[in-house]
Amino acid sequence: MSVPEDLSLRQATSSDLLFLIQLRRITMYRVVMNHRSWHEDVQRDRVVAHFEFARIIQWRGRDVGLFKVVDAENEVELVQIQILPEFQCKGIGTQLVTKLQEECADAGKPITLCVLHSNPAFALYARLGFEVIGSDSHLHTMRWTPKGPR
Repeated sequence: MSVPEDLSLRQATSSDLLFLIQLRRITMYRVVMNHRSWHEDVQRDRVVAHFEFARIIQWRGRDVGLFKVVDAENEVELVQIQILPEFQCKGIGTQLVTKLQEECADAGKPITLCVLHSNPAFALYARLGFEVIGSDSHLHTMRWTPKGPR
């Protein structure tokens, strides 16, 4: 996936695990605690799940987040996007998701994701055209479907 000038993505490696575990705690602790207890082992499992798809978000050369996308045959799953608080509200998430939407539109693939009800990212996804297709007591499942060839 190509990204705008100030942004770059690089493959996560095992040397990034400490950063990613800290990033998860910083960005997700309050959100998760709104729904269930925080368990370090469960959260570490979230970090390492689909690790081969994990990309470190770099903004102006600094590691600022995680972008994890699984590209399957018929759809793309946005598994995780987490950005350090001091780099939020700078358009990074919007740029990454918009670029992903463009690529998925070209491929004719929908994007799915799950987001906790209290996660502020829900507003980003809704603004970018994702629709809720299912919910339970904690999670919304959302889908963005391309409108046709660009």
